[in-house]
Amino acid sequence: ARVQEANNSKTVFVTNLSFKITEPEIRAWLGAAGAVRSVRLSRDKSTTRLLGYAHVQFETAAAAAAALERCDKHELHGRVMRVATTQTGQRFVFELPEEIAEDIRGLMREAYEGKNLSCIKQAWQKRHDGTKLDTARWGFKNFSAAVKTIKGVVLENHLEKTLTNLPFFEGSPAHEQFLERKRLKEQEAKKRAAEAGDAGQPPLKAPRLNGAAGASATVAGGDFRSVPPSCWAALHARFPAVAKAAVAPA
Repeated sequence: ARVQEANNSKTVFVTNLSFKITEPEIRAWLGAAGAVRSVRLSRDKSTTRLLGYAHVQFETAAAAAAALERCDKHELHGRVMRVATTQTGQRFVFELPEEIAEDIRGLMREAYEGKNLSCIKQAWQKRHDGTKLDTARWGFKNFSAAVKTIKGVVLENHLEKTLTNLPFFEGSPAHEQFLERKRLKEQEAKKRAAEAGDAGQPPLKAPRLNGAAGASATVAGGDFRSVPPSCWAALHARFPAVAKAAVAPA
């Protein structure tokens, strides 16, 4: 256990590596902190393709500590590489540069709060002479994952398009209005579900009622007109009040 602890104190975890990176490049980068003993680049077992992270062991714990201070956020092959400890349970969090985060907040303040994220991304790129805003550079899988890390900003699922996220300033008037619309929509959905009766069963069409010739009754949201005799048993079971008032067709 002591040997393992000593080795861990000499080891750092590096991530957001380019898939083109080589071991000599990693040694050259982290060697500025001290002598590197070994580099273990993680690869896919079936394809041997690099996975974008590695474990690097130094000769001393002091060198590993220096790497955390001096080598973090170094850019190579279009990726801002990150250095972290190997402590168990520690979760690594990527972050956007503050100037990018503030640009996005500014666009939201102007006109894009509650708008599709793609609109914000396009607006940012137009204001930067078409420069591509590739958040993979900072370790994010997509633009949505990057925006989630911006302080004070929350993402909400579009009320109609399930795969679309909308950014809001947390607690802003626009955010509160959206949450109210969401609440009302959920209430309406519950109401429709309750009116529909048992889940998964299509509404039955009811027969005409006594004293209402030519009219039709509505039960569970359905349009009820004549029902064949074979359906009367099911009608009695599901809608006893309607069935009691109705007259079975001859």
